[in-house]
Amino acid sequence: PYWHGTAPGHADAAVACAMGFLQEAHPDIAAAGSWPFLMAHSARCEELAAFHSVVQQFAPPGGSAS
Repeated sequence: PYWHGTAPGHADAAVACAMGFLQEAHPDIAAAGSWPFLMAHSARCEELAAFHSVVQQFAPPGGSAS
């Protein structure tokens, strides 16, 4: 289920982090549905314990988290 085999690697983490950031920082772009495979892949990765242990809420500069 991962890009380079049966275990998540750097590419999986990078895509999951990028798509997670896009959803938090630019929800209007992420909601467009242009990247269903990438969003689904990100969601699968974010379910992993490794992601839960380091999750950090997005806080935009000079503003509050949305």
